[in-house]
Amino acid sequence: MKDVKFFYVSSKDEGLRIDRWISENLQDINYVHAQKLIRSGQVRIDGSRVKANVRLIEGQKIRIPPHEEYINPISLVRSIPDNQKNFIKSLVIFEDNNIMVLNKPYGLATQGGQGIDNHIDKLLSTWDKEGEDRYKLVHRLDKNTTGILVVAKNRKSANFYANCFKDRSVKKIYWAIVFGVPDNSMGKIDLPVNERSKKYNEPGDKHKTQHAITKYKVIDFAGKSFSLLHLQPITGRKHQLRVHLSSMNNPILGDEKYSLSDYSVPSELDNLMHLHAKSILIPSLSGQILTIDAPIPKHFVSTIKYLGLNYDDYMPEDIF
Repeated sequence: MKDVKFFYVSSKDEGLRIDRWISENLQDINYVHAQKLIRSGQVRIDGSRVKANVRLIEGQKIRIPPHEEYINPISLVRSIPDNQKNFIKSLVIFEDNNIMVLNKPYGLATQGGQGIDNHIDKLLSTWDKEGEDRYKLVHRLDKNTTGILVVAKNRKSANFYANCFKDRSVKKIYWAIVFGVPDNSMGKIDLPVNERSKKYNEPGDKHKTQHAITKYKVIDFAGKSFSLLHLQPITGRKHQLRVHLSSMNNPILGDEKYSLSDYSVPSELDNLMHLHAKSILIPSLSGQILTIDAPIPKHFVSTIKYLGLNYDDYMPEDIF
């Protein structure tokens, strides 16, 4: 993580918007990341928070917070189109004849959509397999969620694992760093999920909701400000963990969609979402149970170290 840096506005930059100035002068911060740093109050001018459209005045002092050098995995793939297969291979943490398990990086979508040029599904097509042997995703992760992603290597395994996820015979474990500390060190969140709500189900919109259950346990906490949580989604609704944690007033660090405005990221921390698909217990076609673990990403490690969180003695098998 880089140190705090200060810059003074020159005459040639007077009148330039602060977000534009960052994009033009700091190559390791892209435009989207700059917007997040500004909105969270980490970028300051003469010691004060600013909006992205504020115009600079000569002589002003700009504060740029510590941040990881921004390397967008999608940009990386674009820059080496001949090595897309190698890029996917670099993400593999487990493989057998039927599945390949990836440790998905931050910022890379699993499937295509409006404005999404590159994604895991597209990269898998570099294998150029057809019919029975075509590689296929059997579940999804949000773009900014890191960790375990299961890919089936043939039609038989795709059908088998799709059913495993559907009948909940797959046990998924996530880790998250959240604002605050839950009132109970262990518990169950049983609240319907409503995507249109910033938290959870709102009365009068029952046809839009889905039943959702999440179990959680506090692994460690830093005073009353932050905590590291173990999460087990019993159901698999879209944005379930993010919505459930927000409903407890413990939104995920860096989750701008479901965090309330009064939860601001400290200037010393990178404003990336801290939600990681840590491990999975999944049946194999031979009948064995596979246990697969994904190392936590760099920004997650940096935050854990900065907050002084500890998970060395944590025993996940003792939880539920």
